[in-house]
Amino acid sequence: MDASAKSTRAKQPTPIYLLRIELEHLEPSVWRQVLVPASIKLPQLHGTILRAMGWEGGHMHEFVIGHTHLIL
Repeated sequence: MDASAKSTRAKQPTPIYLLRIELEHLEPSVWRQVLVPASIKLPQLHGTILRAMGWEGGHMHEFVIGHTHLIL
């Protein structure tokens, strides 16, 4: 492949997800929306959730993927 072919190929942007994070069993509801890259790893998502909710730590999160439960 020559240099001109490489330069015309556009790099695909990383998809971005809009997540709605809601605390259960509260009235009125407490929720936040955050934008995260599709490539985010669970430890970074955990930190994003903490910051979005205004928490500094001490809150655990459970992520469920299929039948697998991950607690961070």
